[in-house]
Amino acid sequence: AQRVENNNLWRQYAEERYCMRRKRPHRCTKLDHMGGEVKTKTSSIVRDVQDRLNEVYLWHGTTPQAAVAIVEHGFRIDYAGSS
Repeated sequence: AQRVENNNLWRQYAEERYCMRRKRPHRCTKLDHMGGEVKTKTSSIVRDVQDRLNEVYLWHGTTPQAAVAIVEHGFRIDYAGSS
């Protein structure tokens, strides 16, 4: 297993998310009410997101199926650029 993580960047993100929750006691307008669609929203990969802040996982340049496969089976560098 391989994990790439920037602890400082994650901590900064988590602090900003906490500040947003405190500033906005009410829920944000849902994305689907604004014409947006998050294809991975109902996937098994979605966990620990703040739905009331419209927090979502973004998988740039991949399909929802590939994003799920990466989470469930890991990122394989030999598949990079194979889409």
